[in-house]
Amino acid sequence: MLKKDITIKINSENAVRGLAIFAITFLMSFNMIKHYQGIIFLLCLTLLLFICYVTNKSFRYKNKLTGIYSFFIFWLVWAMCQLMFVEHGYQTMINFSYLFIGIWVIWIMTRFIDSKERIEMLFKIWGVTLLFSILIGWWEIITFNHLPTSRAYGNGFSNVATAGFYNENDYSFFLILGLPIMLYWMKKRTAYKLIGLFMMVSSFYFHYMNGARLILVVFFAVICVHLINLVKNNRKQLIFFITIILISIIYFRDFILASIDEIMTVNSADNSVSVRQMLIDSALNIFDDNFFGVGPGNLVLYMPKIGENVHNFWLENLVNYGIFVFVCLVLFFVVCLYKMFKTKGDLKEFINPIFWSTLIFIPTSVVPSTIFQMNLTWFLFGVITCAINVINKNMNIATNNVVSVNTIQKNTKKKYRLTW
Repeated sequence: MLKKDITIKINSENAVRGLAIFAITFLMSFNMIKHYQGIIFLLCLTLLLFICYVTNKSFRYKNKLTGIYSFFIFWLVWAMCQLMFVEHGYQTMINFSYLFIGIWVIWIMTRFIDSKERIEMLFKIWGVTLLFSILIGWWEIITFNHLPTSRAYGNGFSNVATAGFYNENDYSFFLILGLPIMLYWMKKRTAYKLIGLFMMVSSFYFHYMNGARLILVVFFAVICVHLINLVKNNRKQLIFFITIILISIIYFRDFILASIDEIMTVNSADNSVSVRQMLIDSALNIFDDNFFGVGPGNLVLYMPKIGENVHNFWLENLVNYGIFVFVCLVLFFVVCLYKMFKTKGDLKEFINPIFWSTLIFIPTSVVPSTIFQMNLTWFLFGVITCAINVINKNMNIATNNVVSVNTIQKNTKKKYRLTW
């Protein structure tokens, strides 16, 4: 009877966690948390957490949040201080609300995703959202229709895929962050492998059709590194990948050559590159006069053309929030990447996709006009924080085990001496 009760509790806990992870992943991936609907959703999840904490001891997170999360608290406090001194533009409170809601989401995610099993569950759900978006993308390409949330809706953009995102760059950014998840699926059994392959090939096609040149460069770079890793670790997977690549070269040679030509124009002095360079120069000039930031979302008020985005996540935060937040943001990525890279053992397999998504984020975050107000960005920050918490949790367990073994050995030696 007792065993049955324990089984029921474990199953109910898994169901609750799975539902919460699915809801967060789906809503954050497609930018569906906005305004009062998002507040209601987050309040419901917070209430669910409170009920679980009261009724189920296993939901109580025994380890405290790591110092990584304190960075987000500092960011929020700094932004609140800025609100008292800077002028308020039309983007100020919108930008601040995204910061507040994003940090709230990160806190909720750290409560539900606290083990290797939860991370694996996250990868499955994340893969489902990627597959769902890709099916929508193919529907757009085939039918020449687009969802109302896209700028392509009713504008005759028949050759791009947006899958409900505002524009094609946003969607390509979403897909490239999910590339490590697709590769993770391809390591599983046949059904997962085939779906992962379908998602990967589809995303490559969409990147090309969307004209996302930098993302295409990153896509090929990640695939090459993945193949190099397979040479060392998994020859069967390597044979599978090489077979797929050879088939692709034979049947889609013209398309692949066109993609390579597209990549070769990344550094060309075309209109897009020159405009972005002008935006970067303008943002740096604004920062020279505002070392501690112009305030949440206020960069658009200082640009030569008011309302213009800088198209650079790093510069956007440097100018809006100042040097202190920017340095902490860089340290956040450096520390997290280092911890994930140094992870060993069974946990390495679960951390690797998050490591690569984090690495991919750094260059590709300059592709969309702004990703600060994309829920996907805060979702990734939440995933990174969860990964670091799980790493620290496993390190603490390993340390405690070593201490216990050393204590037993010392006691054994003492007992042996006394007996002798």
